[in-house]
Amino acid sequence: MEKIGLLIKALGGKVTDHHRFLLKMHFEHIDSISSQIALLDEKIYQKLEIHNKEFELIRTVPGINAITGASIIAEIGVDPVSVSKRTSPRILGGNVSGE
Repeated sequence: MEKIGLLIKALGGKVTDHHRFLLKMHFEHIDSISSQIALLDEKIYQKLEIHNKEFELIRTVPGINAITGASIIAEIGVDPVSVSKRTSPRILGGNVSGE
């Protein structure tokens, strides 16, 4: 059977008031979560405003979109000296004597 025919058959079922109630709850939940995500995105981009130069620069790397760029900056920051300190052998899992 073709896809359209299968869709028509699938939609031919009985939808009760209970189903409508549950669907309404699910859609409201999805809307609520979507609103929360939008608020989080807004807050993230507000925090990134002070690092706009670095944020735009990192997004020039192929494969780095806005979400990935924001994640990288959130994880490692924008200070290259700070990053080099965090990549010492001890931090990478090695054992450095005297530390």
